[in-house]
Amino acid sequence: MVEQYLVFAAGQALKRIPMHMQDWIKKLDGFLQLNDHNILTHAGKVSHDLASEHANKEYEKFYKEENRLDAPDFDQEIVKVLEKSKRCSDE
Repeated sequence: MVEQYLVFAAGQALKRIPMHMQDWIKKLDGFLQLNDHNILTHAGKVSHDLASEHANKEYEKFYKEENRLDAPDFDQEIVKVLEKSKRCSDE
């Protein structure tokens, strides 16, 4: 969907149609409605602090998972798989 909106935006630029921020807001809202997406019309219910806390927790999970994949045990496992695959291809 993002690609479609960018194609529209590029078309506007190629046609040299001046667009102000308010114009883009209206076009984007219309585009989202056309594609059956809900539009947030208020500030929402989640505070900045709560959203930041949630984002930080999710990042910590991601970071731990990434470090787990970089762990020596994981590297050794890859070496074993590669050696096994080489032995199979030599046979």
